[in-house]
Amino acid sequence: MQLFLFLSEILKQEIYDSRDCLVGRLKDISIRLTDEVYPKAMGLIIERGFLKKQYASVSISDLVVAQQKFKLLLPAERVHFQDQRIKFDFTLCQDILDQQLVDIHNRKVVRVNDVHLLRVDNQMFIAHVDVGLRGLVRRLGWSGLSSRVRLI
Repeated sequence: MQLFLFLSEILKQEIYDSRDCLVGRLKDISIRLTDEVYPKAMGLIIERGFLKKQYASVSISDLVVAQQKFKLLLPAERVHFQDQRIKFDFTLCQDILDQQLVDIHNRKVVRVNDVHLLRVDNQMFIAHVDVGLRGLVRRLGWSGLSSRVRLI
């Protein structure tokens, strides 16, 4: 079981139901903002369709990750899709990725390239954001090339 995940590596991951039928692909992750040190992931936003996209939200507790496969604990019939993207107070792709961060002294501004997620039991937490070149390379899907070339 992988303890840490990068958002860039799991976005667009295929998600299957309890009968191993394809439900859709991971589009985003909704987060609950509280006073906790590590914000907790609450739900998955699943996308299906090519030209006519549909979206569904599933609780993170209904997800099992085994051998790099994302599987829901419920059948596809219980996943309700709609034509409009579901609105949440806070999601990783819309509210974190590519956003500018300012340090505590309002001096340094950096762009978020990736999000590092921590998996504990059947839950996910935001561990930290990646603002470095490795995060950008990983997000662009060039991590295999960069490890062979040793540029980073």
